Parts: sequence; structure tokens; C-alpha cells
Amino acid sequence: MHLVNRLARRIGPGFVLVLAWALISLGNAVKYGTYTPLAITLVSAGVVALTAGMWFLGRCAGRPGWPALSLAALVALISTIFSPAERYARGGAEHWSHGLLIAATLVLLALAGWPGRPRALGYAVLALAGAAGIAGIRATPRPTIDDFHILQGSAKALLRLHNIYAHAWPGSDGHLMPYLPGSAILLAPFYLLFSDVRYGLLAALLLAALAVTRLGRSGDSRRLAVLGGLMVTFPWVLYLIEQSWPEALLLALVTASSRWSR
Repeated sequence: MHLVNRLARRIGPGFVLVLAWALISLGNAVKYGTYTPLAITLVSAGVVALTAGMWFLGRCAGRPGWPALSLAALVALISTIFSPAERYARGGAEHWSHGLLIAATLVLLALAGWPGRPRALGYAVLALAGAAGIAGIRATPRPTIDDFHILQGSAKALLRLHNIYAHAWPGSDGHLMPYLPGSAILLAPFYLLFSDVRYGLLAALLLAALAVTRLGRSGDSRRLAVLGGLMVTFPWVLYLIEQSWPEALLLALVTASSRWSR
């Protein structure tokens, strides 16, 4: 046990947790997130690393060091360069989306390795990722995914005071609304303003990252800015928005509650 404790202190829980992030996110990005042997292997290895990292945290205090954070930023950059921003994107907006996201990861890598002005660079990462998300939405006006049509139809029904669970919306492959009503409630204003609920999911992801950058003490501002940037530049991040998966809403609520409870 003494040897294990020494190993935990030498490796550091921060590096193990960053390794877990890289493995899980890369596994999730393989083949559009479908189940393949490589994807299952990467995600499984990431979960093992995550469990070990959490165990290490119980054995010794530690935070992600700059080598580990720089490695995570490098993973985000390489995966972004060699992967398209979305699956169904077409036209000039697709190129803008991809280019802006690459720019965001470049700024994130600079932030991880350069101690100057962390908050300004952190905000730049979020701004570039947000612009990439907007371009991605415009590049895929009607993705062929049931989640998009379900959330679109539910938000529209809610604004008209209709039952959001009573209909299978066109394009949803006959699927009814499978989520709690909070999804439609939170996304309805974005449907009203922009006729597309994905702007709400993008805003939720950005707000979650912003909440992380504001956690902790001032001495942690650079580290937190990098962690916040990783939330919006993980492999295939815009695929999450394009597919209209509501996990971004849950992430925003969890990070906001952590921020307000401090």
C-alpha cells in the first residue's frame, strides 16, 4: 500500500484524470459515437483511468499540472484538425465552423503553455468555440436526427400551450418526447428567437464552460480557464450540438449549481 501511495503522488491524480478525459472523449468520437471495438476499448480504458484518478484524489491532494493540461489541449487540437466539425454540415459554413474550432484549440494550447493573461485567453477560446457552433448550426439547417425534430416540435408545442408528450413530430421517426419537460422549457425561448433549439444547447455548453472558469480562487484562474476551454473543444464537440443531444443542458445546470453553492 505504501508503494501505491508513492505511485499516486508521483503520477498525480490530475494527470490520470486528464488521461481519462482524453480516452473517453476520443472513444466517443470514433465513428460518430457508435459502438465499435475501438470506441468501446477507448471508453472502457478511460473509465478505468477515471476510477483510478478519483481513487488517487482520495490518497493525495493534487490538481492537473501544466504538462497534463497541455497534453489535453494537444489532444483537442489534433482531433479537431483531423476530424470534421459535424457529420451533416455542408457548404462554406462548414469550413468556417471547422476553422474557428481549430483556432479555439490553438488559443487553448497557448493558454495551457503561457502564463500571461489567462482569463482573456480563456474568454477567447469560448468566443471562438461559440462562433464555430453558430457556423455549424447554419451549415446543418435540418439534420436527419430524431432528437432535433423532437426538441424542435416540443418547443413549438410548448409555446402554443400544447401537450409536448402527445405527438410524434415529423422527422422524429415516430418517436415521442423522451425527456423531462425542463428540456422543452429551457429551449423554447431559443426556438422563439431563432427558430432552432440548438442555439440553446450551444448557449448551455458555453455557460457551463464559463461557470467552470469562474470557480475556485484567483490563483487557479489559468488552470480553470484551460479546463473550461476543454469543455468546448473536446473531440467532436460540435457533433453534440448538431445532433441536438440535451446533455449540454444537464452540464450547464450541474456546473451552475456548483458555482452558486460556493
